Amino acid sequence: EGKSSSSVNLGIVRAIKEALSFRIRKANSILKELIKVQPKHSILHYNLALTYAQIGDMVNANKHFSRSYNLDAKNYLS
Repeated sequence: EGKSSSSVNLGIVRAIKEALSFRIRKANSILKELIKVQPKHSILHYNLALTYAQIGDMVNANKHFSRSYNLDAKNYLS
């Protein structure tokens, strides 16, 4: 499980770098793959929701913001 968490966290960093370079769809793609590895990762859902919002897919953005909040109700950003 630790190895999985480390690879997911590295993937999140990679996705954020893509997003900061205005490659939102690439970041979204990376995050969608990571969700398959750790479907209960609150921050991962939050970041995926952000990418969906940036590409204009508000249905999926809302879905992942809600999932993030339900996984961690203390995450007030979601």
